[in-house]
Amino acid sequence: MSDSEKKSLVEKIQNIETKFRTGQEKLQVDLEQTQRSEFSKIEKIVNDAITEYAESNDFDII
Repeated sequence: MSDSEKKSLVEKIQNIETKFRTGQEKLQVDLEQTQRSEFSKIEKIVNDAITEYAESNDFDII
């Protein structure tokens, strides 16, 4: 294999690695956004349940 072929293959591999990392970073950002959104929903449900329990049991301070 000639030097130019080796260089070409190395460049292709580097391009693939770059595309992979970029895709991985995008997926990570999407995952983090989804996690924040879902945790926010859970937090609201828990807070509502605590408030409802406190009100039904005549708690003044939560």
